[in-house]
Amino acid sequence: GYEPGELVGANVETLVPAYVQGRHSQLRQEFTNAERTRAMNASANLEGRRKDGSLVPVEISLAVLSNLSGHGRSVCVACRDITERKRNEARIAESERQVMFMLQSSPVAVRVVDQATGRIKFANPAYAAMFRLPLEDVVGSDPSSQGEAADQAVRIRARLQAGETIVNEAQHLKLADGAELAVL
Repeated sequence: GYEPGELVGANVETLVPAYVQGRHSQLRQEFTNAERTRAMNASANLEGRRKDGSLVPVEISLAVLSNLSGHGRSVCVACRDITERKRNEARIAESERQVMFMLQSSPVAVRVVDQATGRIKFANPAYAAMFRLPLEDVVGSDPSSQGEAADQAVRIRARLQAGETIVNEAQHLKLADGAELAVL
């Protein structure tokens, strides 16, 4: 990397990847004309160029400073290496993908109810098959449409919100065709 002070007086394009350099000076000018502090586009995958030319993912915040130490208007740039954050985000995404695969392919019926809306926000194919319904009819529906008594759902939700773990407790559901189904 760069030694302390090595970049003082250097053109900022030294730190900008080659694929951005062509338009970077225009972007920089637009920012200084706007005269406001801001973080650069958080949804963009920004990169900085190291001394050896390799690229590193970065997060950048910008601020216009007026008449800094008699040097006139300047731009203060805070640049942070977010390599580790990107690694962690990739690990989390992979873990979520694996969990979703396990849930989707499980022969055990699984559903997740959104606590705020009381609607099913996830159900696996085994859950839909248990109720003899297309999966797309289950997700977004009220659990009572799968035969769960409304008062039963309210009691279960209250117990879960209180931090209770409910395991191996039979619930009796009534299917649309009138058949009863006991589930754990």
